[in-house]
Amino acid sequence: MVKDVFTNVVANLVTALIFGVSAYIILYIRMSGITQTIRRVIHPKQRVFALHDLKINGINRLEVSKFLSPLSEHERDILVKFHAARNGSNPHNGSSIRLDGISPVSNDKKEYTAHISKVGFFDFIATNLTAYPANAPIRSFRSQMATLMRSFRTFGLIQQVVNEVHKYGEPKKVEDVLENRSLANIISVSVLIVDATGRIGIVERTNKVAVSSGNFGATCAGTVGDVDFDADNPFESCGLREIKEELNLDLERLHFDGIVVPKQKMQPIFLYHASIDQTWEELFPIMEQARDISFETQAFYAVPVEDIIKFASHTRMTDTAAYQVWQYAVKNGQDNNWYKTLLLPFDVKRYLIPWNSQKDGTK
Repeated sequence: MVKDVFTNVVANLVTALIFGVSAYIILYIRMSGITQTIRRVIHPKQRVFALHDLKINGINRLEVSKFLSPLSEHERDILVKFHAARNGSNPHNGSSIRLDGISPVSNDKKEYTAHISKVGFFDFIATNLTAYPANAPIRSFRSQMATLMRSFRTFGLIQQVVNEVHKYGEPKKVEDVLENRSLANIISVSVLIVDATGRIGIVERTNKVAVSSGNFGATCAGTVGDVDFDADNPFESCGLREIKEELNLDLERLHFDGIVVPKQKMQPIFLYHASIDQTWEELFPIMEQARDISFETQAFYAVPVEDIIKFASHTRMTDTAAYQVWQYAVKNGQDNNWYKTLLLPFDVKRYLIPWNSQKDGTK
């Protein structure tokens, strides 16, 4: 009888051990950033919904947003604290601009009016980033366990958001996402800037930023805010403002390339590109004086257009940026075989441009 009890105890311990190891493996895969690395195998076209060949010719500013929060303000703040603790960030609840929809104003559906309204940045964290997370990796065991405990405490709220968001069905195009009133859908812009030698500026974001921390992105990106709301073109206004704040560069115009919604975050993002008549090396003394560069940018790369697809496939690039550089390269006559580039070795660091202060050893 004692032998049977011992056997049962051992069996239960082995079962618990197997269960615990299996749970940790699942947790590690989810939190370690492996899934983000695996996403590089997926072609950029499959990671986003996209709209091209359109012009935004009118802006309809709504006094009351169409957004219907699935949470109370208190519940929203709980999820924001969970997100901040998980990512080690300190987000600020500024006024952001929601894309409530777009409607054609011409029979050929080339010209559109954009309908926009004001919502809070915390609304975006508690809805888009909760229902469609694209989290920064957590590699230490202690931090993973802390995140797991926080997940247990906020599970009910997370499920509440997911259930409300999914009532609108599975999105299959940009318009489906914009019609989902349970998503805050704040607008961001992503700008590719090409220098005089044809090299595209690519930034590696710091871990301080609240969204896409630690990832590689376009030359400049930012969220359309309250300051842009009344501009003739709020989206281009945001792009030009962010370029000044992050890179200390004064540009006059940007070329609009369309709207994408990455399937992680489900956030509407306006794509732009611009060309400058100087090299990145010539501009760096100016860029280093930018207000937000030390907070936003960890490293800066200048990549020739003929190598940009290879660069994107070998870095942890956001879905939006990967799609944007792929689309730009293809439009400029480059080979669009994404999968082939994954199999070839590639030295990313050869395109790194050190800050002048780094060269001097003072940064």
